Amino acid sequence: MAYVEYCCANGQGGIGTLEHSCLRCNPEYHPFRGKYHREGRSWRPEWGTRLKGFFPEQRPEFQLPFHDDYHCLEDLEAAGLVEIVSLVNGFVRLTDRGIQVASALGAHKARGAGMPILSLRRCKGT
Repeated sequence: MAYVEYCCANGQGGIGTLEHSCLRCNPEYHPFRGKYHREGRSWRPEWGTRLKGFFPEQRPEFQLPFHDDYHCLEDLEAAGLVEIVSLVNGFVRLTDRGIQVASALGAHKARGAGMPILSLRRCKGT
């Protein structure tokens, strides 16, 4: 979410451009995307998405071993936070709700808290 917000804030007309080379990509689920495919590297389960609760003990039940950044992007769209304008070109746009959540994330971090402890239940308007 933070990377999407950064790209949208620095894009043209509210549309951000994601750099595919910056995204974790599991080629088994998203072939031909990301640097792992171009470099001929295989996916490693320890690169999977870490959910709230993973840190500080690194509890494996809070990690999705197959889940890459493209899955996260699809999840953000399904939650109504992001509109994927063009996955091929990496074009995305934050929805109004996405802007609210991104703002809450920025405020959360500005208070010195880390992303792993952010709770959307505390975000007004979400």
